[in-house]
Amino acid sequence: MGQRHPNFPAWQWRVAPQASNDGTREGMQLLALILFTLSFLLVSSGVFAQNPTNFAVGVLGLVAAFSLRGKSRSLALEA
Repeated sequence: MGQRHPNFPAWQWRVAPQASNDGTREGMQLLALILFTLSFLLVSSGVFAQNPTNFAVGVLGLVAAFSLRGKSRSLALEA
């Protein structure tokens, strides 16, 4: 790999899209991360406790978390 850029933080802010400073997008990503974590725990508890309800709710939560993250990324591309 090459050498690191001499002023990496300034370069990163210059090339980053302006949408990265949008609070809505960041909030959606934070919500998606929390939802993903809780859903993963539900899926895990459903598998180990053999509880199909926890497993099903966890899978639905994972789908919702991935779709929410995809929506937040599409907001960045629109800006």
